[in-house]
Amino acid sequence: MPPYFINLRFVIAMIICAIFAGCGDDKGGPVEAADRFFALCANGKAAEAFNTASGTFQIERSTKYFQARVRETGLDSFQEVKWTALDTPGRARVVRGDFKLKDGRVLPLIVSMVQDSGRWSLFGAKVESADEDIFAFVERSADGEDEGKKGFGDPFDRALPSEKELQKMVEEVLLTFDDAVKRNDFSNLYALASDRWKFRGKDPRVLTYTGKNPKLLEKADPENKAKRLTIAAMDHAFHAFVEANADISRIKGEKMILDEPVNLNTDRVLTVKGRYDTFVFQGGAAPKPCKLSFSLEFVREGSAWKTFGITVNFAAPTAK
Repeated sequence: MPPYFINLRFVIAMIICAIFAGCGDDKGGPVEAADRFFALCANGKAAEAFNTASGTFQIERSTKYFQARVRETGLDSFQEVKWTALDTPGRARVVRGDFKLKDGRVLPLIVSMVQDSGRWSLFGAKVESADEDIFAFVERSADGEDEGKKGFGDPFDRALPSEKELQKMVEEVLLTFDDAVKRNDFSNLYALASDRWKFRGKDPRVLTYTGKNPKLLEKADPENKAKRLTIAAMDHAFHAFVEANADISRIKGEKMILDEPVNLNTDRVLTVKGRYDTFVFQGGAAPKPCKLSFSLEFVREGSAWKTFGITVNFAAPTAK
């Protein structure tokens, strides 16, 4: 047979391979597309990854919501992934990815890919043996019962506090904490706390119910098994600061230094982590200078941001 016939068959075979995405490899196929998508997430480009997802995926959630879920699942920093193509009929293709996360855990995801505008795009991703898409736009908080009745809204549809507002929010909480420690009375600090922290999404009247209605008795929690915030809990948590005669009053008017970008997660919790460069003190007649670091959590209730968590740390100043 003349050589040119062999070459012609080779060319035809190559055209067929191109049409059907690759003659046995995954180049340009769903596995490679999924790999590209999650590689963008791991390289700080979750917004770019979101823009490559299917149109349906993009309509059902916001970019910021998706970015937050990527952080929360650890997919923003996974170390490696092993892909397996699963045999599925129909327009969609399903692939399995075993993601080794930064903390050593393995997250098995079943990823659905669809043809969208001539290319493979992400349609959804579920943890193996789970029904819910890990990126689904849902109420995830375990203590948001009352909020759930009102309907869940995108936590990112409101603007985050400005730098000036954050400064004011943090200073108010920390100076109220300072006053509480000095007076050994945490009632004012408790007043700044969110109802969600105090009542865990429950009706406070139901929590203390002592009647005979079995349904209400089932919801009651007189022993505080849900670990709701109480003044007594604050007394216990911050007793060491009272004993140490802690004094952080000098932070008033000083600029806080953020240790990481302010983070709002899909549970609607705003986390602010930082420190102050000014000295704070602990001790009596000869107070010991320290440096203050903090981690505060806030949730939006009505028109205000209310406290949802407080962590305060003193550390010896480092020698320069």
